[in-house]
Amino acid sequence: MTSPPSHDLPDAHPAYHVPKRIRILAAGVMLLAAGALAGTAYTRDASTLVAYNCEDGDRFTVEYRQGHVRLRHGTGVFLLGKDESSADMRFSDGHLILHTSGDQSATLEPSGPSPRGICHVIDA
Repeated sequence: MTSPPSHDLPDAHPAYHVPKRIRILAAGVMLLAAGALAGTAYTRDASTLVAYNCEDGDRFTVEYRQGHVRLRHGTGVFLLGKDESSADMRFSDGHLILHTSGDQSATLEPSGPSPRGICHVIDA
C-alpha cells in the first residue's frame, strides 16, 4: 500500500519547527498585550470623574484633567480650558463657564448674564 502524497514543499529544518501549542500560546499573549496597551491609550494623564446634579434638575459629569476638563452634558461633550487669570477653579471654552467650589459644588453657565443654580456632587 502506498502512503498519501506529501506536501510539495520541502520539510523545514527540524530546528525551526515550533509546536502548534506554542504558536497558539504566543499569539494569545500578543493579543492580551495589545489589548492592555489599547486600553490605556487614552488614560495617560490622571483624571477624576465627578457627576453633578443641579437645583434646576440639570445633570452633567466633569472629567478633571491636567489644565482642562471634559464636560459631558445632555447637549454634548465640551472641552473647557482652565482660566489661568482666575484665582478660583474656573474653566471655559468661550461659550460655557464652569466654576467649581471646593470638591462638593459647582455652577455651569453659558457665557452671558443668565447664571444657573448651584450644582452638587452626586455621591456614588
